[in-house]
This record gives sequence, structure tokens and C-alpha cells, in this order.
Amino acid sequence: MDEGIRFLNGMLDSLWLLEQRASAASGKAQDRYESGLIDEARAIATGDLDQAPTSEHLRVLIERLDSATLAQDDGEEAPF
Repeated sequence: MDEGIRFLNGMLDSLWLLEQRASAASGKAQDRYESGLIDEARAIATGDLDQAPTSEHLRVLIERLDSATLAQDDGEEAPF
């Protein structure tokens, strides 16, 4: 019985580790995606890209501005 419990605990630990790795990879992919949208928004604002901003551009910009405001309130440096 103890061996079965140790096996299950080992499997749960392995699953937790896999979830942590997947979450970190997903976070990095999301950061790259959002950074690309910010680059596009900058190009739109400067006239280097001839298209209208999308709601996704605005969502990301507002989210980044909100996080920068919160960071400055906590005494941290803005993330951009």
C-alpha cells in the first residue's frame, strides 16, 4: 500500500512540474505576442504601418499602462 501511495505522489509531483513548465512557456509566448502588438501599435501611431488599431492593440496597451501605474505606486520601475 505504501508503495502505491509513493508512486501516486511521484506522479502528482511530475504532473505539477509539467504544469509549471507549461505555464512558464505559455507566459513567455503571451509576452512575445503582446510585445509584438505593442510594436505594431507604435508603428501605427508613427504612421509606419497603415492600418487601424484593433481592440486587441488597445487591450494590451491599457493592460500594460495599468500594470505600470500599479508598479509605480509600489515604488517599482515601469516595465517599458
